[in-house]
Amino acid sequence: MLNIGENVVNAENMKTGNIVEIREGDGTVNISYQDGVTEWVNLDQVKKLLIETDPSPPNYDGWQNLNG
Repeated sequence: MLNIGENVVNAENMKTGNIVEIREGDGTVNISYQDGVTEWVNLDQVKKLLIETDPSPPNYDGWQNLNG
């Protein structure tokens, strides 16, 4: 299930954007891309954008720099 405002990827052209409108009747969503272009895309071509980030290193007492 996708929601308005969600970050998504158009799998057809690999462009990222936000959902601005959903038409469940015909199975399409309107995506607003970073460059200002909007496009109606079939739900089959839309994937949620997942961004993986590295976790912060733990803050231990006595944490030492491994290089020195």
